[in-house]
Amino acid sequence: MISRSNKRNCHFNIDLKLDSQIITRVESIKYSGVIIDEHLTRREHINNVKIKISRGLGLICKARKLLNITTFISLYYAFIYPYLMYCVELWDGALSSYTNVLIKIQKKIVRLMVFASFNAHTAPIIIFKPEHHDIR
Repeated sequence: MISRSNKRNCHFNIDLKLDSQIITRVESIKYSGVIIDEHLTRREHINNVKIKISRGLGLICKARKLLNITTFISLYYAFIYPYLMYCVELWDGALSSYTNVLIKIQKKIVRLMVFASFNAHTAPIIIFKPEHHDIR
């Protein structure tokens, strides 16, 4: 992979060789669970996280009426939280247009936990209290 600016129209016709074998050029790679694209935008990684937490959200939605709040929180920490917290440092430099999708999913989860309407404001809903749950 050759990283480059996404603002400039750059075309590389470079054949990289290692021991006389041509190395295939790729647009993104997965390294230690993080997807790095050639523009270093974090978009592919965030989309991958979105897909994974959406699956967890689907599971929680199906079991929602059968769960108490403690079990619900346990499922959140098992199926959603690890994906959001792994390499959390990446979110700092990401464009808000990429991360807003993840924020919307988290707000949806909060609404599901308290059986609020789909358009309820989430700020007044305080579920996670540090003294009861380890949020590290």
